[in-house]
Amino acid sequence: MLQISLIVFGCSAGIALAFHFYAVSKIKFVLQETKGIIMSINDLEMVKEVINLNMKLAVYYIVFFILLIVILGVLALNKLFKEAALILFLFGVITLTIGLWGKTYENKIRNMEIKTEDPEIEETFKRYLKEWNEPRLQLRS
Repeated sequence: MLQISLIVFGCSAGIALAFHFYAVSKIKFVLQETKGIIMSINDLEMVKEVINLNMKLAVYYIVFFILLIVILGVLALNKLFKEAALILFLFGVITLTIGLWGKTYENKIRNMEIKTEDPEIEETFKRYLKEWNEPRLQLRS
């Protein structure tokens, strides 16, 4: 059963890390392509795509975490409560640390500068930021 516990921990931590690294890599790409400035509708579209990705990954992460809790519950019922608690603790520490790192990149998107004559681009970007804070799967079109 200890092997099962280690496999569960490895898979759960690996998937969570993969989610975060993928999201950060996409954010870095958008920031590099736009140089951190929204100047056109194309820049805004790239920002929209990366926000949608982050929103979807957050939902997937929540679903995955619920599955992890169920698996850990089964381990606890099989008299592996210490192992289940340790896995949950280590998972929390790892994902909190990597989540805070990812949050710094999300904030770079939130704080992008807007340099355009088109007021609709700025309004749309502000709407995207507002929707990003709401519980939803993706931004409105």
